[in-house]
Amino acid sequence: MTINKKDICKAISKNTEISLSLSSDIFNNFIDIIKNNSNSQTIKLSNFGSFHRKKTTARMGRNPKTKENYIISERTKLNF
Repeated sequence: MTINKKDICKAISKNTEISLSLSSDIFNNFIDIIKNNSNSQTIKLSNFGSFHRKKTTARMGRNPKTKENYIISERTKLNF
């Protein structure tokens, strides 16, 4: 089962009887707080899970349309 951001915002809106735009703002602010605070530490939410940063190494990528190879740089990703 796939749940996306829109589904979460709809569920928040329905369960709390607030507007969809307000629930979207609340959810976006929550994600921004997690992103901003996860740079230096792991974020643990009790009875839910943990968010942490993970470094990915540089690797070779390929454009499927042109078949051109290029290097994808090292990045940090937010993992749950």
